[in-house]
Amino acid sequence: MRTKKIDNIEPHNWAIYHEKVLTRQPLYFDQLKLGLQNTVKDWLTDNFDAYEEPEAFECRSRDGYIPHYWNKGGLRIYNRRSLSEFQFGDNPISLETDVETKVNDYIIADQKAVLEFFKDQYAKELKSIPDKKISYDGLDKLGKHDLAYKLSEMQDDSLNEDENSTFHEVRVMFDGFKKFTVDVMFRFSDAPYHRTCDQCKTYTIETLDIRKLRKFLKSITKEVIDYYGN
Repeated sequence: MRTKKIDNIEPHNWAIYHEKVLTRQPLYFDQLKLGLQNTVKDWLTDNFDAYEEPEAFECRSRDGYIPHYWNKGGLRIYNRRSLSEFQFGDNPISLETDVETKVNDYIIADQKAVLEFFKDQYAKELKSIPDKKISYDGLDKLGKHDLAYKLSEMQDDSLNEDENSTFHEVRVMFDGFKKFTVDVMFRFSDAPYHRTCDQCKTYTIETLDIRKLRKFLKSITKEVIDYYGN
């Protein structure tokens, strides 16, 4: 049978390419040319802060697990940030207006709840202080530095709890034939489990050419960082 030449295929992968790619049978990410796999891995490693090295997606059936039909493998990196770090950190991320509003509203509600708890805890010490003065700035201006510090500490601690965290992920998935999909995901709503995706930006390219894939990933790096943060 006459076959189409594919450049730069590692010898040990030729049989897989001949059987899968040229006959249009699905191919798993870990069966791709090593150059393609390493291009994805290096891009994730070199550009994004994460807890660990890029993690492979489980994509083959086993007892107790059946992957989605579109899951032919890929790599991902992720990071978790406290709301304190998210709000006051040096690397703000781009959020859609409604998502940003949701996060800010949550932070305001959380800080108000902590303030009410603080008022109950220190009711005796705050008895002579007008309610509108009970804030960090108000207490500090009144010379109640110890109380101001305690309020600030309680509010900071609340924003640093696991229940008040954000989850950031960049994943590169392969479709089994020719398409790579890059998803930049932001999770917040159901912390600390982070099962719900509040925002997802998606980029796709159809190629099995290493140079084209590398060029594509380079072209989206800055925008992906804006959505992921570092």
